[in-house]
Amino acid sequence: MNTNEDMSPDSQLPPRDVHGEKPKAPRRDDFHDADTYEEAYANYLRALEWWEKSFGTHDS
Repeated sequence: MNTNEDMSPDSQLPPRDVHGEKPKAPRRDDFHDADTYEEAYANYLRALEWWEKSFGTHDS
């Protein structure tokens, strides 16, 4: 039987930092075109949202 475990929304997230380090925004200078940068920034926002849910918004 085929399960949808591999297709969960979490599978679209960037790798998680198990040590709880806050994700850093991608630098515009690291990308040659705006589309690639926007995709990377969207991934960053998803990672940041996950980080805030997991570790809180306060800095330690």
